[in-house]
Amino acid sequence: MKYILDDVITKEKGGCVSADEIGLPVSENGGVLPCGATAVWSYNELD
Repeated sequence: MKYILDDVITKEKGGCVSADEIGLPVSENGGVLPCGATAVWSYNELD
């Protein structure tokens, strides 16, 4: 998601993007089940 927003928005408008994903651990096979993602664009530098 961050790559797409950087490519589309920040090239045109400037600013920066911060993105995160969260997942739930699967105890049976040790994998991770994706369950959420978020991204924020800001005209100013994000901390």
